[in-house]
Amino acid sequence: MQIVSLAEQPQHLAKLAYWHHSEWSYLYPDISLRDRAESMADYFTAESVPKMFIAIDGDELLGSTAIDKNDMDTLPHLTPWISDVYVNPAYRGHGIGTALVRHAMEYARKNGVQTLYLYTPGQESFYTRLGWKRLTKDVYHNHPVSVMHVQLAPAAVAISS
Repeated sequence: MQIVSLAEQPQHLAKLAYWHHSEWSYLYPDISLRDRAESMADYFTAESVPKMFIAIDGDELLGSTAIDKNDMDTLPHLTPWISDVYVNPAYRGHGIGTALVRHAMEYARKNGVQTLYLYTPGQESFYTRLGWKRLTKDVYHNHPVSVMHVQLAPAAVAISS
């Protein structure tokens, strides 16, 4: 398994948009599949954020995660966020989600991020095992969610003599 930027493997965009839409359309009922796919073009930027990572095994798409400037419009002061953590159901339970989240956390840390945020409607225990802490409980788009955060250690600085 490899974890790469979606920008390196753009042929997976349509399938990923379909997966994400199928999984989370209840949270965003006004967003069509087409809108979701078009908004994912934002991940094809040279900027460090937003960035989407995908797990692949050869040509097989296994899952995704992203780092976005904001993922909850009700909490615009919190930034950046991990979002779109998704693993193909056929591959769940094999550590792919953990690897994706850890990859995104390390990427953020290397880019100077000290605190990351996320919200989850039902996976709080998964993120807690990875070091995340609940910040608050909230209702987002009429659904209860846990808002979580993690403190990232600063990137090591080389000291020359």
